[in-house]
Amino acid sequence: MKFLVSILLALAFTMSIYAEDVVYLRNGNVYRGTIIEEVEGEYLRIRLNDGGVFACEYDQIDRIAEEEKQANNFVRKPKTIESGTKLYKSLPSKGYRGFVDVGYTFATGDWGLYRYGFSTSHGYQVCPYFFAGAGVGMNVYQRYNSNNNWHNSVHTVGQGDPMSIPIFAHLRSEFVDSWITPYVDAKVGYSIFDKVGFYSTISAGARVALKISGRKIAFSLGAGYDMQHISKVRTEGKYFGEYLRFGDVFTNGVQIRFGVDF
Repeated sequence: MKFLVSILLALAFTMSIYAEDVVYLRNGNVYRGTIIEEVEGEYLRIRLNDGGVFACEYDQIDRIAEEEKQANNFVRKPKTIESGTKLYKSLPSKGYRGFVDVGYTFATGDWGLYRYGFSTSHGYQVCPYFFAGAGVGMNVYQRYNSNNNWHNSVHTVGQGDPMSIPIFAHLRSEFVDSWITPYVDAKVGYSIFDKVGFYSTISAGARVALKISGRKIAFSLGAGYDMQHISKVRTEGKYFGEYLRFGDVFTNGVQIRFGVDF
């Protein structure tokens, strides 16, 4: 009999070495150790495996269990969604990257035409400082050129309608891995639809990286030079069937652009 009691005591001692009390709270936290005081329905105190003591009211407890000891006895906290808006230091390292931006172009020269538009491009981030991709956009032109009324005939014959759809290659470089970084940006391609011809936009500006409720997003603000070639439009002429002259023109302008990348 004494031998049996000794065996049972040894088993109990062995189990106590390899078992621990585990308290699961309603908020998702988990505490492991040895319960040293418990008043059911009121409160509980548990000595943690790191030597500390945790106390809580009983209505905070989801359940209490006895489990095998774990090598890592730190308190596990639930994953929470980060709230608010914060700056963060990060440039994409490698992989997919996309852009959406809007802009307005202020006309320059006799053939410059005021316009507004948007574009989107997608591609591959080769390294934190260089992106290569392709995209498409849409520009809507104003019909009146305040720089030179005589040349307003560019809007009346041929490709004088007020819209172009550029398809372009997109190259972009950023210089500093910080929450704010300068960049240079180049889009080069060809426009279709009303205005057909070579298209390019070269710009520079700054990118600001934010975390909004844990989601990373970045905003860019820049300025540059926008150029649209228009082929076979009426460049000179008179009313009522008198002489007409057709040619190629460039509608250039200084552009302000705001964008988002993800």
